[in-house]
Amino acid sequence: KIYTLYDGTTAIQGQDFFFRKIVKNKGAALGALSAEISGFLDSLAESEADRTLALAHRLSESGADVGATLPGCWSRSVRDAEELAAAGVRIRIVKGQWPGDREPRLGFLAVVDAVQGAGGRAAIATHDAWLANESLQRVRDAELELLLGLPASAAAAHAATVRIYVPYGRGYLPYAVRQAVS
Repeated sequence: KIYTLYDGTTAIQGQDFFFRKIVKNKGAALGALSAEISGFLDSLAESEADRTLALAHRLSESGADVGATLPGCWSRSVRDAEELAAAGVRIRIVKGQWPGDREPRLGFLAVVDAVQGAGGRAAIATHDAWLANESLQRVRDAELELLLGLPASAAAAHAATVRIYVPYGRGYLPYAVRQAVS
C-alpha cells in the first residue's frame, strides 16, 4: 500500500526525495538543515521555571541555538529576561497561559523593555494587536509570532519577521476555548 503524505505525494516519492536530496553528499544537506533548527523551552508553571531556565543556560553555553519562553504575568520574568539575554538565549514573550502575580499586558511590556535594555533577541508572541504594535515599537530586532490564521499587519508596519505558531497537544484545546469566549 502507498500512503499519501500530502497533495498526492506518496511515501515512495517522499523516501526518494529524502534520500536523493537530503541525505546525499554524506548528509551535508541534512547537516545544513539541522543547523537551522532551534528550540524554545517553556516551563508552563512558575514552579518549573528555575529548572527550565537553568537548562536554557546550559544549552546556550554548549553552543545550541536555544530560546526560552517568559510570561508577562510573572514578576520574575523581567529578571529572567535580563539574565537570559546576557547569556545569549533568545526570548519568546507571552502574556501567560497560567495565573501569575502581575497584570499580563503590563508585565509583557516590562519584559519587552528588559530584553531591549539587555540587548537580547525577542520573539513577540501575542494575538493582541495593540500589544504587538506597542512591543514592536519598543524593540529594535524582534520577530512577531502569530497564531496560525491571524493577520500579520503589525509585522508589516514595523518590518518585523513573522513566524507562524501552529499549536498542538492536550494543552491547546483549553487555551483555545478560553480565548474564544473571552
